[in-house]
Amino acid sequence: MDLQVGAERGVHLELHPRLNVVVAGAAVQERVASLLGRAYVLAGSEVTGTVDGGGFLTPFDPTAVVALDLVGDGLPLIGPGDLPAPDPTALRAARDAAVAELGVAREHLRRAIDERDHLARLRDATAAAVTAGAEERDGCVARVADVDAAIAALDQRPAAITAERTVAADAADAATRRLEELQAVRGELAAALGPAEDGAAIRIGSDTTALAALVDRAAGLGGLRADQHVEVQRWLADVAAGSAAVSPGAQALMAEVHAVETAWQQAASAGIEGEPTVAALAAERADIGGNHEVLVALAASGLLGDTAKTQIDAAHIALLQAPKGQQDAAAAAELEVLARYGFDSYLEYTIATSTRGVGQAVEAKLAELTGRIESLDRALTEAREAAAARIDQLASQREPAQQRVTAFLGYRPEGSSLDHLARVPEVPHVVMRLTLTVDEAIEAAREEVLRYRDMVTELDDEERTLAVRGGELAAQRDQLVSRISDLEEVLGRALPEAEALAARVQAADQAAVAASGAVAAATAQVERIDAEPTDRYRRDDVPAVIEAIIGRLDPWSSAPPPVVLADTFGPMAADDAAVALEALVTRAERSQVIYLTSNSGIRDWARTLDPAVGRLVVVAQGRWSPRRLGRKVLGRRADGA
Repeated sequence: MDLQVGAERGVHLELHPRLNVVVAGAAVQERVASLLGRAYVLAGSEVTGTVDGGGFLTPFDPTAVVALDLVGDGLPLIGPGDLPAPDPTALRAARDAAVAELGVAREHLRRAIDERDHLARLRDATAAAVTAGAEERDGCVARVADVDAAIAALDQRPAAITAERTVAADAADAATRRLEELQAVRGELAAALGPAEDGAAIRIGSDTTALAALVDRAAGLGGLRADQHVEVQRWLADVAAGSAAVSPGAQALMAEVHAVETAWQQAASAGIEGEPTVAALAAERADIGGNHEVLVALAASGLLGDTAKTQIDAAHIALLQAPKGQQDAAAAAELEVLARYGFDSYLEYTIATSTRGVGQAVEAKLAELTGRIESLDRALTEAREAAAARIDQLASQREPAQQRVTAFLGYRPEGSSLDHLARVPEVPHVVMRLTLTVDEAIEAAREEVLRYRDMVTELDDEERTLAVRGGELAAQRDQLVSRISDLEEVLGRALPEAEALAARVQAADQAAVAASGAVAAATAQVERIDAEPTDRYRRDDVPAVIEAIIGRLDPWSSAPPPVVLADTFGPMAADDAAVALEALVTRAERSQVIYLTSNSGIRDWARTLDPAVGRLVVVAQGRWSPRRLGRKVLGRRADGA
């Protein structure tokens, strides 16, 4: 068939006997499809050209339609709506396969991760063991060095012990000699200081040269501190020079000898009531007695508690409200009121009345005051008796004073006792305990002797234990060296194993990365399949589509009519549409197929068609007139002849 389609400029189609891929715009494509669908009706008018009728090219007009017995309005027209719906079975199967592949990839990834983690744990444990072994080995090496240093020190110790023992023995001998000298000096000092060893026999103006020499010897032996030595020597110099202070006891006796008569006369003239203690007690008794009588009278009248509370509270309120300049006077007045009822302070009054009434508290104070008066009466009686005894004593002391002087001096003085008392010096504390100080030095020297002797004993014991300690250190060193050897052997095996495990971990990590990539690819495949709509045609739908179109043709007829496919495979991808067209031409080899499309992919595919199979027709706006078309037809006939 060779057609001129269109009422205006028209579209010229030189059609291949088998496949014609007509590429045109959407409007032209739709117009061509519409005209070809009514080609038998429009033959000779809007659709012109030639047709093959029994091997001869015949003008396409109503006569040819009748002569060729063409049935219908025009060429059969098959569009996308005539295709069967896409079959989702293949998509589901592909998704199931992708999901299965994803499961396998995930399992492989899990195993790869488990293997990597297991190897990593082994690697870390081995590395930790290597580190611990290396640290223990280094520690053993350091301990060996310490043991060697200790052994070297032990080797040098015997000579040092010998030298130290010699020094300690010499020091013990020197301390013993010093102890003996201190003991001798102590005996001489005791004899020089008197029977009581307190210096009481020393008199002012006496010769103290020998005693001073003894003190110097004691200080030189360490029996006295430097300050004690200076103080004792100064006192001895004062005694020898006569400038030492007189003993307080001697001064008291001296004063007593002169004062005995005066004291007796004063006591006798004052009498018993004039004695200070008696006078003070009598005054206190008189003061308390007047207050006691008032309280007794109030108690007898039954107003003691109320009166006490009223007066005390009033005095306290007056104190609280008194101006700052009058607070001292108010406080004194309050104390006077409190003392009247037997209280020393307002706090005592508050405490006493916190657990009982004011009357009871005042009654208790009255009882205490009564007891105090009785006590004062007894004390006053005793004081009066003592004053009388004092007068008698002073009278008796007038004669015995000489006896006390004799007792103080240790002998009965001839002549004036005052001269003898004036030569008794005041003995300082350092002199009184001079022998005690030397005794302390003797005890310290004795301890020093014992300390040096103990030092010699300890050095002897240390010398005996050196051999034992040396054997222990040698055994310890052998154990450490053996342990170091064992650790070196273990580390020699562990280091290559640690390196091998590190390499295996790296390989396992790479395998896990690869498995992770496989999982990602499988996941992407599943996601890609899930993203594909179920109503889209795929390569798997091509056979069903071809079967549906073949069902619309008559492939077994010897001269089947041409068929127009109006972008029938448009819903399919370009490569799938090309596969479908190729399969259709193969199956319907007797049918002339006109495929209308605007798809550039189909156009590119059609350019590669074998000329024996089909051709590509790119439709531009037609410029053929009926006269030119007739000349072209006549030219073809002439070429055929």
